[in-house]
Amino acid sequence: FLLDLALYFFLHSYFLWLIAIMMIVWLVISVVGVRLLAERLTLDIGMGEKRIYRGKSLLVDFRLKNPLWYVCLDCGIKLQLSNSFYDIISELTLTMPVRCHGESDLELSVQLTDLGHFYVECKSLQVQDVLGIMVCQKKLERVRDFYVIPDSEGVKEEDVTNFLQGASETEESNTKGSDFAEVSDIREYMPGDKIRDIHWKLSAKQDTLMVKERVSLAGSEIVICPDFTLEKEEVEGVLERTFSVCLGFIRQRMPVCILCWSQGDYQFQEYRVDSEEGLAAAMEQIFSVPLKNRICDRTESLLRNCYPFINSYLLVWSDKGQVQMKLCE
Repeated sequence: FLLDLALYFFLHSYFLWLIAIMMIVWLVISVVGVRLLAERLTLDIGMGEKRIYRGKSLLVDFRLKNPLWYVCLDCGIKLQLSNSFYDIISELTLTMPVRCHGESDLELSVQLTDLGHFYVECKSLQVQDVLGIMVCQKKLERVRDFYVIPDSEGVKEEDVTNFLQGASETEESNTKGSDFAEVSDIREYMPGDKIRDIHWKLSAKQDTLMVKERVSLAGSEIVICPDFTLEKEEVEGVLERTFSVCLGFIRQRMPVCILCWSQGDYQFQEYRVDSEEGLAAAMEQIFSVPLKNRICDRTESLLRNCYPFINSYLLVWSDKGQVQMKLCE
């Protein structure tokens, strides 16, 4: 601009004067336009699913809507990606151009290996004018959330036969009216019979599965209690093992009750599951409470006090990186 003015005073050319005026006009349009764009530009965040399985990809669509006849070559979207279960927060910036009087789309493929409850939150937009001399910022509050849970196809189903046998024997020895004297009949196993009704000791002697027919059976659920720690790697292992064990029971048509401690309520939260869809929903509810409120250093004693009527439960915990399970009476 200064060079153009210097040449104009030296050459007295009206063409150079016209160029100087056009520079001033273009500067005004660029500055005013970017301020108006920052006020009227809107952002939508779209997701195909609210639940994804670990290892799968999720497409997140960022759509900018521009009602003005003005363009922006450099628009920065300030994002915050957080996992509320582990209380982990990371920030990133996406850069994309803004189309003149229309919509601009950017699809981001997200693949996460951690389990939990995730939030994608847009804090602000930064738009730069065409000449690149001014940046305007607009504050936004756009939030989308989704859950990452274990994949039932990728998780190895747990063999729960031993746990079913142990729970059945514990029930017979501890529950009044469920001993062998009051069993109405014993017959051979037929397709459709429940695994929990199998008479394991007699089946071992007969070399064929024998089933007990009883008037009533106390305790219709398998109780599973995961015990969490602060170590993320250990928690992931406990969650995976709990998921696989529940999956094994469900596929044996055994309903499951998952007990997870909640420090805020100072009690165990109950998640009853009888299907794979119910198991996925239960995992989402578990992830809705931060891990720091799930940790309890007196799990077994509190269980005895809160649930004195439970004959047995399956405890899942991690010891030095090794996931352990035991059937507690």
